[in-house]
Amino acid sequence: MSGAIMGFDGVLGYKVGGVAGGGSYTALNPVRDVQLNLTKAEADATTRGNNGWTATLAGLKDGTLEFDLVWDPTDPGFDALRSAWESGDPIGIAASDGPLSSGRGWEFDAQVFDFGRGEPLNDVMTVSVKIKPTYSGTAPAYFSDGVNAGGSSGS
Repeated sequence: MSGAIMGFDGVLGYKVGGVAGGGSYTALNPVRDVQLNLTKAEADATTRGNNGWTATLAGLKDGTLEFDLVWDPTDPGFDALRSAWESGDPIGIAASDGPLSSGRGWEFDAQVFDFGRGEPLNDVMTVSVKIKPTYSGTAPAYFSDGVNAGGSSGS
């Protein structure tokens, strides 16, 4: 058996009120393709002593989570993301490689930056969502043993 994990095994969870808010994460059911991009800024540390080579140091971390949802205004997760986009309020996000109770992934408070509707002629309506970590008392964190109901990460 391989250690590879299928994309459809991933779970994207949300929590109204943010990571430290009450209650547990709820799986976002109408989600389709998900792309989590984690990067670091590059700082140029080149000196004349680098013998003609540039020297680069890793700077601040950045993350962007982009995904598509089926346009379903009756779904509570769809509504929570739409409300977060409209209000600018943060929403807790957990992007897991499996069940939220036992998977591995990233957890952070986010703001919704894009919430654009697509209306393809021969397919269902969708919404393209882009979220990023936001100012919060809870820094983004990796979890390796599921996310807990209180919002703290596993070890």
